[in-house]
Amino acid sequence: MLKMNYNKRMKITENNKQSTITRLRIKKAVAVLLKTSAVEDIKVTEITSLSGVSRNTFYTHYSKISDVLKDITLDLILDFESVFVKYKYSEISVNPKPLIIELITMCKKSPAFLEYVVFSNNSNGILQGTIDALSEKFYTLYKLERGNDNLVPYLINFLISGVAQYLYKWFKDGQKIDSNELINQLSSLIKNTVSVMREVKNENS
Repeated sequence: MLKMNYNKRMKITENNKQSTITRLRIKKAVAVLLKTSAVEDIKVTEITSLSGVSRNTFYTHYSKISDVLKDITLDLILDFESVFVKYKYSEISVNPKPLIIELITMCKKSPAFLEYVVFSNNSNGILQGTIDALSEKFYTLYKLERGNDNLVPYLINFLISGVAQYLYKWFKDGQKIDSNELINQLSSLIKNTVSVMREVKNENS
């Protein structure tokens, strides 16, 4: 019985690994196509040709091309979340530089950010989906420390959007300005937004 259970678990693990590899091949093919085509112009046959998977295999994993973009967006959300969840709001509001440095490092290593956003013709949709999800997550963390406030979600969305757009533009422009200058610019953005959030909180207290 133990041997049967072990073999079953191994088979499930192998299937999951193969599924992950197949999905990655499909997403990489979409990334290549997005460099020259709008998402609505991409055909499944182009994806299968580039990825080396069959049409049936594609539809085993995704019902339509927009589902691939959702999967790509989730990859990016998880990359950004892996950094944001390490910091409390109170830490970021006092000294945002460690967060910013780690975000820059993450972006440099993230295929999801570089391939699907910076060098994509569909970056706005993917980036906006990531911003919305991160804003919701960050507001949840904020409420745990500071409590509920109706205006704060909009300010947090502004903050997350500003950080993401700064990073996007920096990479898109070939990192022309010094990274220390980028860190200073983002620190100012975060501190100014936090200052407004603090004022809003005090007015509503």
